Amino acid sequence: MHRNILSLVCAYLLLLSISAAHAEDFAGASGMAWIADNHYLCVQDLKADRPGSRIGILTVDTENGGYDYLPLEPDWQGELPHDLESVYGFRTRPGEFLLCESGAYENWTTHEYHIGRIFHVKLEQAQDGWRFSLLGTIPLPEHIHEIEGLFVMSAEHPEAIVAASGNSEEVSAYLHRLESYGLYNDPYQPAFSEEETAAAELVEPVERMPVNIILGSRGGDLAYQPAKLYYCIADLASHEMITDGGSGVELSVPPANNPWERGISDLYMDDSGVLWIAKCSDRGDNGPFDSVIYRMGYFEPGESYFSSYGNLEWKLSGVKVEAICRSVLPGSTLCYATDDEGFGGIWRSLGPATDSRF
Repeated sequence: MHRNILSLVCAYLLLLSISAAHAEDFAGASGMAWIADNHYLCVQDLKADRPGSRIGILTVDTENGGYDYLPLEPDWQGELPHDLESVYGFRTRPGEFLLCESGAYENWTTHEYHIGRIFHVKLEQAQDGWRFSLLGTIPLPEHIHEIEGLFVMSAEHPEAIVAASGNSEEVSAYLHRLESYGLYNDPYQPAFSEEETAAAELVEPVERMPVNIILGSRGGDLAYQPAKLYYCIADLASHEMITDGGSGVELSVPPANNPWERGISDLYMDDSGVLWIAKCSDRGDNGPFDSVIYRMGYFEPGESYFSSYGNLEWKLSGVKVEAICRSVLPGSTLCYATDDEGFGGIWRSLGPATDSRF
């Protein structure tokens, strides 16, 4: 009983520490996800050795216009997040999010090397603030760097997704790894017995069915490196990364106009399965900046990749778009947030897109 009382006291103190924050000017976002109503969860890309808020709540005034930003400083139970670049909100698990660092890093103060992390968190609105819970951390594959976006899909048919790599040895190794976790059944082998199937039904879906986490590395910079998608599988119960994404799949994006252009600055898959991608050009902290938001295609479960169709795009000059997601304003499909370095950042909704052919 004493332990329960202590837990309640700790939760109350954590709630107080979060609700004590006050709204302040919006400094921009490196990732954004819709929470509920007119609220968005935003992440910032502060490095591990710098103090300050890493996440916050952006609330849009849908009647009078404008928005407020409330920074949060919860207990991260360890080293502060380093360079958070993306966030994903679960549609079927309200209030749960994945916050992703850009990859492995060295703390510039302690010079310690750290594996990159995905933070699995729960965020709930209370009467006098926001309640934050850290559910666990998932280690990122060390070979994936400059991660700028992520989204999650069911792992029901992982063999179809990984086949997009075209590397048969990699696919075989991937499927063998899944089979060892009981996540893949060879179609030429006997199916689960009735007893096994009945036993599986007693397990919560989150334990029985891990998820595909698709990570997008930005590419770009002086080497004109291509942007890539990495298909990983993670267990949200044990917070283990089961597969490491292999060598990734190069993303066919609109051609780069300069060496500072990054093929991905954020990813967003909408409720209908359409993948939207933001890319940007960054020549320094003072710009100039340029961004494009475009429709990559539609993901069909059971197929190996995206079905591409006539692309739509928005071209935005003078801003560096690093976050896209659904809009809460009528007549708008998407919204975006920028991280314009020394110039701060803005949130805006998007009007109709322009038809484009790349």
